[in-house]
Amino acid sequence: MFGIINLVRALPFMLLISGAGYAYHWYETQKLKSQIADLKYTALQCEQRSEILEAGKQHAERLVDQMQVENQEQQQRITVLQRENQTISKQRDEYLSIFKRHDLTNLARAKPGLIEPRINKGTKAVFDDVEQITQENENEQDGFTPFVYDDPALDGLQ
Repeated sequence: MFGIINLVRALPFMLLISGAGYAYHWYETQKLKSQIADLKYTALQCEQRSEILEAGKQHAERLVDQMQVENQEQQQRITVLQRENQTISKQRDEYLSIFKRHDLTNLARAKPGLIEPRINKGTKAVFDDVEQITQENENEQDGFTPFVYDDPALDGLQ
């Protein structure tokens, strides 16, 4: 009997200690649930940001690929222009060489009938071309182009 009386006297303390333990357990559980909710919210935000960053990364990669293709095309165009420039420079050098070898002034003095008509014809052609280009520019401003330049010697320049 002695054990039961002591047990009855200890019962309120045991209930108090059990209640305090339960309260502590409940408090800690709520705190952990709150932390879990905060972590879930943070994880959701991180996922959304990750998706946004991934979309931005894909866009940037597409831009880089596009820029690389454009760069290659531009390099090809530059190469073509350099080749054309070399060809034109060679032609220029050949023409200058011809002019250096031939003194047209002395030839014109010696044989005026041979040189003057050719020079006059060339000058007239240049003036006609300038006049035609001027008319084309004026007509283009009006929205009308009456003449298509059809010189086979200049086909590569158009």
